Amino acid sequence: MLVKELEKRLKVFGIIAIIAFCLLTTRLGYLQIIKGEEYKDLAEGNRIRLIPQPAPRGLVFDRNGVLLIGNRPAFSVSVMQITSKEDFENTLLKLGEILGITKEEIDERIKQQNRRSFEPIKIATDVDLTTITKIEEQKVGLTGVIIDTEPIRYYPYKDLATHVLGYVGEINAKELEKKKQEGKDYQIGDIIGKMGIEQCLDEELKGVRGGKRVEVDVKGNLISTQGEVIPTPGNQVKLTIDLKVQQAAENGLVEIMDTISRQYPNAKTGAVVAMDVNTGEILALASKPGFDLNLFAGRMTPEQLNEINNNPLKPYNNRAISSAYPPGSTFKPITALAGLRKGTVTPNEYFYDSGVYYVGRHPFRCWKRTGHGSVNLVDGLKHSCNIVFYEIAMRTGIDDIAVMAREFGLGEKTGIILPGEAQGIVPDTKWKEEAYKKGITRYATWFKGDTANAAIGQGDHLYTPIQLVRMTAAIANGGKVFEPQLVSAIIDNNGQETFRMSPKIVKQASVSQEHLAIIRQGMKAVTSEGGTAGSAFRGFPIQVAGKTGTAQNAHGDNHAWFVGYAPADNPQIAVAVLVEQGGSGSTAAAPVARRVFEAFFNIQSDQAELNLDFNAVE
Repeated sequence: MLVKELEKRLKVFGIIAIIAFCLLTTRLGYLQIIKGEEYKDLAEGNRIRLIPQPAPRGLVFDRNGVLLIGNRPAFSVSVMQITSKEDFENTLLKLGEILGITKEEIDERIKQQNRRSFEPIKIATDVDLTTITKIEEQKVGLTGVIIDTEPIRYYPYKDLATHVLGYVGEINAKELEKKKQEGKDYQIGDIIGKMGIEQCLDEELKGVRGGKRVEVDVKGNLISTQGEVIPTPGNQVKLTIDLKVQQAAENGLVEIMDTISRQYPNAKTGAVVAMDVNTGEILALASKPGFDLNLFAGRMTPEQLNEINNNPLKPYNNRAISSAYPPGSTFKPITALAGLRKGTVTPNEYFYDSGVYYVGRHPFRCWKRTGHGSVNLVDGLKHSCNIVFYEIAMRTGIDDIAVMAREFGLGEKTGIILPGEAQGIVPDTKWKEEAYKKGITRYATWFKGDTANAAIGQGDHLYTPIQLVRMTAAIANGGKVFEPQLVSAIIDNNGQETFRMSPKIVKQASVSQEHLAIIRQGMKAVTSEGGTAGSAFRGFPIQVAGKTGTAQNAHGDNHAWFVGYAPADNPQIAVAVLVEQGGSGSTAAAPVARRVFEAFFNIQSDQAELNLDFNAVE
């Protein structure tokens, strides 16, 4: 009986052993076959690291091959969790103390990047050598910390052409989502263009990222590189900008604002645009104030960022294309052309300026209170006589003047590649009716007084500097209205051009060459002795044609304008200058244009200081 009992127990144990063996075999098969790849990845993740390598962004040059945007090598610091959570947290605390950033800031960066546990997370870029040395000295207690070098954007001229070149920064969640919706290859941690050409041509400039597959020990130290994909640099971009002309425009603005600061203390902002009259190429596009673009490329302090963000002068605003202003007397050539085309004025007709012009019982005055006496159209432009243009406008009507303005590209976006362009306003009877419906104006009716104001560029006109330089170029070149071009060429890494700029005529103003010749004659007289810009261009060796403007400003001093081109008889370059709250165009704007012309024509200035006439009002 005992033997039978033992046999029974052995059978039970045998069955149990068989079942256990089957379970273990099944589990082993599951782990090896079903979950094998997963655990292989986990094992690999403990010693294999994927280190992304950003591509150097493409270089940007001016039209003559001068480097405007480059790259420089810089240290970056990343971390990987290869220890316990507690040890990793201690590592982050120590690293934050060395880098001068809080644990909360590090946690936020880790959260934003959301990488897999075996991929490094970038904590800081553009770290100085002293800090890197401290990290290396304490490397034993900083398990999982990786120091690498990467290309950082470099702007050799700092704040020059701020709004043209733009700046870069790390992509945020909203930008990343948009890029993914567009089907573009971006990921958290990528550097993208945030403004200017950096933003507009980001796809051309960003290049293709690479990476390394490396083996590390338990402390995260590199053992070997198992594979590497070399990053592909971005394409090179050649702009139409001329560095010398750009510098002259920006320096000229700073010089004039400093010079007139006692008389006009609020003249702290302005814009200059220079254009090739025969191609539409932008030779200079300046907006002041700007800021040092290198701040955004490296490690910007909160104080530096706040200084830019909270600057009441709004340095992010590209005044050359994004802000629209009343044009003042720079609009008078359009009024004259409308009258000539309609036949309401003849080239040799004389007008009498007593200093005041009545529309009904309402007086409209010339800037010269005593009047200019008997003047013809050319004299009217030379002296910027308001009375001449009041009379022409009354005969012609606002709607015909508005048609002419639009034919010269006013009141519409020019199509320049930069973002944020304002459209502006060409006022006429239809516009006022629509404005009234929107609550913009008090009345729907267009009054004769509105026509008088519009005739001299006051009232409801609003145009950007780039619109006015295009208008001026069209007067100079026979009525061709060009789309402004800012990119001359794009070159790939094989040295092949993938894009080459070609001039694009948007429209041809329907105006006779005879009428344009009369306007050009008047604009030549403006810069001659006795003209409103005669003082600014006294002694200049090349004949300039231009028009000054002083635009009324309800919020402070008048805005100062000058538009012009040169040489007067063989035009090559057109310039528009705006000095906000700068007073008169002849005092504040025309001297800046002179500096631009000097740079373009390689003329050594014989003036240590600008010729300024503080008695001028136009």
